[in-house]
Amino acid sequence: MNHYIKDDDYVISDRTRGGYTVNHGIGHCFSFDGAISAILEDMDCKQFFPSIWFVNDHGNVDLLSVNASTGKYEVLESYV
Repeated sequence: MNHYIKDDDYVISDRTRGGYTVNHGIGHCFSFDGAISAILEDMDCKQFFPSIWFVNDHGNVDLLSVNASTGKYEVLESYV
């Protein structure tokens, strides 16, 4: 995986056949928003708030900033 991503960080991966996969035992989510919601719920439960990354089907990596109240997200940095 990308050298920017730490073991504790959340990673959303774009699945080839649709949907998204999230690490840390979250698994498959049908939508990107669903993946974000699942991560926010997991963070709240664990009271641990690491970085959130998105890896698309081409291997490009985006660091996301997520508003926990609204679930809205933005890309802070992108790496190819």
